[in-house]
Amino acid sequence: MKIALRLLLMALGLLIGAVVLEAGLRCRTAYDNRRVQLAMGKNPSGEVQMGEIVRFIPNRRLVYGFRPQLEVKFQGEPLQTNKEGFRDGDHPLETPAGKRRVRQGDPLLAPGEE
Repeated sequence: MKIALRLLLMALGLLIGAVVLEAGLRCRTAYDNRRVQLAMGKNPSGEVQMGEIVRFIPNRRLVYGFRPQLEVKFQGEPLQTNKEGFRDGDHPLETPAGKRRVRQGDPLLAPGEE
């Protein structure tokens, strides 16, 4: 009986810990989302933080992407984005005849790496 009670208390403790962790992570996500929304009305320049250079993306798997037309410093490194928000030069939207375009991912959290 004592072992069953201990196991029950342990399971209850783990469940409460998981609920507290989930609540904390949801609060942190809400705070980060609010920071991004507040920064959307500003034009960042100079040294910036992550919340100032990202925007929400309709693709639910990505969530965030770089804001377009940036020319700032992030973590001491220069960061420039094109009109689509990629760290690359501008490209025409139309694909030339006989050519295919392949887009590789743009690592959001690793600016400055090639």
